[in-house]
Amino acid sequence: MKQDLNRLAGFCVAGSCALAAAVSASAQTAAAAASAPQNLSPTEQWIKDVKHPVDWMTWGADLRLRHEYVMNPNLTREGERNEMNYFRFRARVWTTLSPIEQVDFNARLTWEPRYWFKPEEEYNVYGYKGRTQQMEDFELDEFIPDTFNVKIKPADMPLTMTIGRQDFMVGPRFEFGDGWLIGDGTPRDGSRTHYFDAARLTFDWKDAKTVVNAIYIDQSAEEDAWLPPINEQDFRHYVSEQDERGVILYVSNKSVEKTQLDGFFIYSHRNAELAGGTDGDIFAFGARAEVKPTDKWTISGQFAPEFGELNDQDVLAFGAIANAKYSFQDSLNNSLQVGVEYLSGDDDGDDDDSNAFDPLWGRWPQWSEFLVFNTTEYGKPAYWSNLIRPNVNWSMKPFKKVDWVNDYSALFAAESYEDREGFDSGSFKGHLFRSMVRYTHNSHLMVRFMMDYFIPGDFYDEDVYDNDGMFTRAEIYLTF
Repeated sequence: MKQDLNRLAGFCVAGSCALAAAVSASAQTAAAAASAPQNLSPTEQWIKDVKHPVDWMTWGADLRLRHEYVMNPNLTREGERNEMNYFRFRARVWTTLSPIEQVDFNARLTWEPRYWFKPEEEYNVYGYKGRTQQMEDFELDEFIPDTFNVKIKPADMPLTMTIGRQDFMVGPRFEFGDGWLIGDGTPRDGSRTHYFDAARLTFDWKDAKTVVNAIYIDQSAEEDAWLPPINEQDFRHYVSEQDERGVILYVSNKSVEKTQLDGFFIYSHRNAELAGGTDGDIFAFGARAEVKPTDKWTISGQFAPEFGELNDQDVLAFGAIANAKYSFQDSLNNSLQVGVEYLSGDDDGDDDDSNAFDPLWGRWPQWSEFLVFNTTEYGKPAYWSNLIRPNVNWSMKPFKKVDWVNDYSALFAAESYEDREGFDSGSFKGHLFRSMVRYTHNSHLMVRFMMDYFIPGDFYDEDVYDNDGMFTRAEIYLTF
């Protein structure tokens, strides 16, 4: 442990080892600086000075403390993974080194140990291999560089190049299409990391109010393919079920007032490494629009047909999502949003063809934390497909620093699975209720509690999957 901490300190201090902070961390630092008041308090001024000790260096850190409880993640009363109860402690430190004006080196190191209360027996989480300790033990975990890149912006040119490990995020939000298809490159390690090993070229055509991103992704299923973790753990070894090489072309235009129009192309070539992984090639074309016809209305939608060949099956699938949000702009900041999502499913009638929509890099808790753990349908976490999801969301601000969000989704299957074991002839997957309360004290402290509750429907065989499921999370988020 002492040796690992010394190595961590060496990584953070030594500039030669730091090739320095996540794209997201850089965005956080820039956003904080842009939003900082003109007259800082003595404490805030001290923090700013400490984080920017010299002209060519900035750094920062955060700590996320979470308690999570999962009841019946696979909707059964007994058996493996029937109950999960644990603490997560994620600490991150990042830095940006700018040796010359046009070049930034960014790095971030992440550590997320856990303490398990349940299950108490040895346990294979998400198919991780090699777990040997009892689950009630403290899980030291490893230190992983989840950002390690160089960012180059040539003078007097509207180009930015980012090469290396990076997140596709601006602050806490995913950058491309709200993360619907492009969000998390490491779905098997939860929210510990989101990184992509990629080369990205951004062209900002200001006269046309257009931004073009061209991205090449070289993502390995194994976390140590490019940058080995410190104190590497076998059960953490795979962050995805397959190796992926991909290309993304994403174009955003804001030339129409109060409107953003996006178009995108995604290609992914895959080689399966674990059960649940896929082999082959998949292509997706799509578009997204967001319009604010008035100050109170926001309407958005996106769609993507997919085609290609995966696991020796020809793929022809389709997905779409649309939302309409009305902000009352009253004293409580009430807002109401209604929407629907459609992801095509496979009817299992043809072994040569598949109509199941593939979420690509959209495997993160977009609309449910609980169903991330439910692997009954596809055998892997956070895999969204075969879905019709009408949804209503209500949010308000009962106090100045408190947000309260409530959400309901009715989940239907685009195709029923009556011929599969554990499923029935019905098409209703179930009711999903969500609630979240967040207290934001300032830019350094946030406290949040959230809960998902799922009631299964007749899509599942009631003799197998007949129990409600629940996820709860309480967390404190500290940022320096």
